[in-house]
Amino acid sequence: MSAPRYRVLFLHPSPALANHVVGYVVRRRAGTGPAPAGPGQAVSFPANVYSALSIVHRGALRDPATGQLTLSATFSGAMTRPVQRELVDEPEITTVLFKPGAAARIGRVASHELTNAWVDAQDILSPAEHLEISERLAEQPTIARQIMVIEQMLLRRIERHALSTEPHPLSALLGPVAFGLGRLKVADLARRAGISERQLNRRVMDVLGIGPKMLLRLARVQESVRIVRELQTQRGQRSLAQLAREAGFADVSHMTKELQLFTSQPPPLLRERLRQSNLNEWAYELPQDW
Repeated sequence: MSAPRYRVLFLHPSPALANHVVGYVVRRRAGTGPAPAGPGQAVSFPANVYSALSIVHRGALRDPATGQLTLSATFSGAMTRPVQRELVDEPEITTVLFKPGAAARIGRVASHELTNAWVDAQDILSPAEHLEISERLAEQPTIARQIMVIEQMLLRRIERHALSTEPHPLSALLGPVAFGLGRLKVADLARRAGISERQLNRRVMDVLGIGPKMLLRLARVQESVRIVRELQTQRGQRSLAQLAREAGFADVSHMTKELQLFTSQPPPLLRERLRQSNLNEWAYELPQDW
């Protein structure tokens, strides 16, 4: 079996950014030789609730639907559908995963403007800030120094615009129930927050760019991916029906339909995909400590 072409790391933010950033997903080539020229494998990024700043250092991503290369640095919000991309010349990517509301607050845009979108970072950052995460970041010899460049840019932007350094109140609501979020109903969340369902809908939409119903659906899918992965090592100990209920689905059919919709793959194909890949590439093994 050939060696993995990539190594994928998850790195925690510095304490100064802990209320804004969940962490950094760093995708780097495994070897030291030159990348093979031309198109590479096709990848599918499942639907998820994370907002992010994605920076492509080397190589590129291509949208197979349009044939166009994606931008080198983009802000994105919650994705309610899977996204397909082709890897061109083995790209190296650093992704900043933000906590609820942080990308919109730091970017000074409405959350819904980032939902299901890849917004050019040049439309959000100043010319000097964009230069930092493109040219200056690429010059750094180590991953640690690259992350330092990103953090310095974010901290300066927070200070320049006098942005709050406190976590968003929604984090306090979601944090204690994050791992069981998919098993809750909208009414449960509203009751925990002490507000009406209409108020909850407005607050979640303002912060995440999606409504609470979609939030709970994506949370169930995230939990079910973990469960499908678990089936590989605990086969026979629990039935698929039991695990579907644990994730908050009504039954196996419900889970299968949602997985197909949000990941483009039913459980059998998803299980094989997870067996062959690093789970961090999916951002589904990340801590859910919002």
